[in-house]
Amino acid sequence: MQMHTNSGKRVGTCPVSIAAVPATALGLLGDGARLPDWGPGVAYGRVVPNASGSEFPFALPFPDDTDHAALDVQITKGEAELETVQALCEAR
Repeated sequence: MQMHTNSGKRVGTCPVSIAAVPATALGLLGDGARLPDWGPGVAYGRVVPNASGSEFPFALPFPDDTDHAALDVQITKGEAELETVQALCEAR
């Protein structure tokens, strides 16, 4: 998914629902030593409660002139990283 912001940057978003409490997701995402386990890309996100689990809306900012094909490649990588976050959190 893509959205435009007032900052002149294009932002790709990839939300994921995780069947684990927010503390578990925050524990994984907030542990810098675990970053190689799920994805080295620079991104913005926060974990919020979602019923008995968590929601992690994930945003990747790009310059406005970023090629659409390059944006799609990065979004696909982000989605794969989120699937890893989901699997790691739900395995706990």
